Amino acid sequence: MGLASSGISIVRAFELPGGIWADGGCVGAPRTALVTWRSSLSEKFYQVYVNGRFAGATCDGEQRQMVVQAPTSLDTAVRIEVFAVEAE
Repeated sequence: MGLASSGISIVRAFELPGGIWADGGCVGAPRTALVTWRSSLSEKFYQVYVNGRFAGATCDGEQRQMVVQAPTSLDTAVRIEVFAVEAE
């Protein structure tokens, strides 16, 4: 099984709030992020990695988004990568 990144574009991550306080502020922990991407590949599944660690895999070949756990440290940037894999 090989990982392929060609054909995958516009990878974006949006932090999701853990909840909303009464004053309208958001609860930031636990930090989760919605990762979305575009792909020109067909009949492939996708794996998402956060800072080089496996974060999850898609359930079907049409899925183009996933919610993943993000690191809680704000000291460094978070690297999110999406790879296509064979459906096998």
